[in-house]
Amino acid sequence: MTQATQVQQITGPLSARWGINGADLGVAWSDGVSVFHVFGDNYSSVVPGFGGPTGTDRQPNALGWDTTGDLCTGIQYTGFANGTDTPSGNRQAILPAISSSEDGIVPSGGIHVNGKDYLKYIIFRLGHTGQEQTRANGIAESDDGGITWHRVDTAVWMNDSSYTEKFQQQALAEGPDGYVYVYSTPSERHGDVYLMQVPDAAILDKEAYRYWTGTGWSSTESSAEAVFAGPAGEMSAQYLPSVNRWVAMYNDDNDTSNGSTVLRYSTCPTGPWSSPQTVLPDSVRTIYAPMIDPRSTGTDLYFYGSDWNTYQTYLFHSTINLP
Repeated sequence: MTQATQVQQITGPLSARWGINGADLGVAWSDGVSVFHVFGDNYSSVVPGFGGPTGTDRQPNALGWDTTGDLCTGIQYTGFANGTDTPSGNRQAILPAISSSEDGIVPSGGIHVNGKDYLKYIIFRLGHTGQEQTRANGIAESDDGGITWHRVDTAVWMNDSSYTEKFQQQALAEGPDGYVYVYSTPSERHGDVYLMQVPDAAILDKEAYRYWTGTGWSSTESSAEAVFAGPAGEMSAQYLPSVNRWVAMYNDDNDTSNGSTVLRYSTCPTGPWSSPQTVLPDSVRTIYAPMIDPRSTGTDLYFYGSDWNTYQTYLFHSTINLP
């Protein structure tokens, strides 16, 4: 595969009219008409050399849409949920914290099934000092095209006091078989990757989820075994029907200043998975949270990556060759 190249910066000037001058993540999925872009921490002002989320006007998440057909020239937003053109201070989080024990609500995966949109999110505990200190991973639902969201309490994966639970950073991938496949790592950015599946229609029912044990599916969460070894950080996954391959992207190190952006592929959601293929080496560009764009097809892989130093998110392109 070719080394990824930057196509476009998608936060900052492109999103400034909605009060977003800097943001990270960039979880992306499509409802068949628009592509949803959900960002994590975002700010109305970011200065060069920003170096991370330390501002005073933080919002924990934001959602925008675009209907771009040809990604080779970049995207163009058509709007943001709860966003206004000016002033920037009116922007709001689509998923605000709802209790004093929650410090941040960070998106980790999204999908459109059953005629609705679903967003996986990570809750960080109040006063957390590291990426490993998550309280839970939950799910939110929207039935109006992403304009409004409500958190659902029937599918929440709580963390334990030692922050070692396996299903804390969850990425969603729709299969061709009527199932949603959920790839996940523990908190932080260096865990192995685990897998669970659920019928599309039961995505809000935690009891309907089944966990891959290495040889089959089990209803017991603790029986889950890794589908491939880490270190894997802030991953995304997608089934590409044009090449009949499952693809997963992630960072192969446990912080944002080291490690490469890599890709694995498989003909089956449970594997066996290929060895990691470097898409963007750290020596060329250090990014984190590579999020696959749903318009990737054939040999054209488009994904979003975030840069900690500029606190901006960028669209990248790579040509892949999957045997």
